[in-house]
Amino acid sequence: MRVFASIIAFLTVLLLCIAAKDIKKSDSETIRQKPPNIIKFFQRNQRIWRYQQTQSNVITYKEVKPHIKFLQQCIFLEKINMSDTKVYFYEKMDVNGDPVSIQLFGEFDKKAKGVSGSMLVTDQSANDTKPFLRMTLAHAKGGCSIFILTSPEKFPTEGRPQKCEMYVRSRKRANTPPEDCRSFYKEHCKEKAYTTYNSACGAAKYM
Repeated sequence: MRVFASIIAFLTVLLLCIAAKDIKKSDSETIRQKPPNIIKFFQRNQRIWRYQQTQSNVITYKEVKPHIKFLQQCIFLEKINMSDTKVYFYEKMDVNGDPVSIQLFGEFDKKAKGVSGSMLVTDQSANDTKPFLRMTLAHAKGGCSIFILTSPEKFPTEGRPQKCEMYVRSRKRANTPPEDCRSFYKEHCKEKAYTTYNSACGAAKYM
């Protein structure tokens, strides 16, 4: 009887230890799965290059014949200033060989425990007062970030194709997204990818 009781006690302690390890493992997985903080994305004073996007980077003006096509490439974001609630920044690009600069305003959404994973974007260059876009930071690792784009009143929906933009930080002008970033994009951004960055972007006029 004493031996049987000892075995029961030993098994009880063993099961408690296993359960404790499972709880710690679950907690650590929860921490890893928390959404990235969009504020950290803008904290560095560094140009952030858009590597690719789901929206076509060719805009066709059809009001005249023949139609005029505008090719957008070498797109990057450049911070002007920011606080813990908002950010002012430029979206700069090369359009048919000419530099174009758009001034934007982003208001961070801090509804989730004070950590912002998204922002509402307003076009200040057009003197707009209402946001036209919500940008949700879905992936940020190894200098590569992926935003999911929705209308201002909506959030990303699981299991549905997303409109996305992938950004990389400039490192010796040779930006190749890491494998995990490309895999995330392929899994969550189902539409065709249009690459906007190339090795010649560093020589653009606005550099």
